[in-house]
Amino acid sequence: MQYSNTASNGIVEEINFLCNLASADTTEFSLIEKQRCINNWQDSVVIEVLDSMDEWDFQGTVAYSNLVANQQAYPWATDILKIKRIEVDYDGDGDYVVAEPFDSSTHKGTIATSAEINKIFSKDSPKYDAFNNSAFLYPVPDTAYNSALIVWYENRVAQFSSMSTGFSTTVVGNSAEPAFDRAFHRILSVGSTLDFARRRQIDSLITYCERELYIPKVGLFDRLRKFYGTRTADKKFRVGSKYASENFN
Repeated sequence: MQYSNTASNGIVEEINFLCNLASADTTEFSLIEKQRCINNWQDSVVIEVLDSMDEWDFQGTVAYSNLVANQQAYPWATDILKIKRIEVDYDGDGDYVVAEPFDSSTHKGTIATSAEINKIFSKDSPKYDAFNNSAFLYPVPDTAYNSALIVWYENRVAQFSSMSTGFSTTVVGNSAEPAFDRAFHRILSVGSTLDFARRRQIDSLITYCERELYIPKVGLFDRLRKFYGTRTADKKFRVGSKYASENFN
């Protein structure tokens, strides 16, 4: 379902239908307010998807970075949502080693300098500390190598964007669709309608939306969890998840 499509009922148009609104931009529920609600509900869906999936990736990306001699901190790509795996090739021979998560605050002893760190940690069993939007490597690389750090991660889902001037409305990117499976796009329109109904205290509409979203087994959220929690290989293409490689130096 597209963000907005007057010809075939986009998300915005379904919200208007459910809320019984005359147009996309009204004082009762403006387009900017709809945009905010839609993006908030999309964030909620993404969290549910990530919580439901174990072995599969949603919006998965692989990023490469160069190792720099005597540099410990390597900034994340700006769109990282969840780290899946980090590998390091300290020798530049193409033989990568998995780095394990490590909380430096729990380490007993001093690791303030590269010399101290490299006496304790081994290139054969590296670790990383996720801190301040960067990965801190243990041990610290002593030689520069290209594309020697690999990060697998879930990337952030792009938000929908719109703008409005009075009652003359232009939707930017109106053909964009949610990042998850089409069968569950209605969560965004029904969820946004629930926000409207709660604010307006429309009990019958609140009841309808909550039933559509949350009723056990047949509600949209329960079906979403089941769908993403039991995916098999032949379902991967249906989800539309994409893998891309990028360099975040």
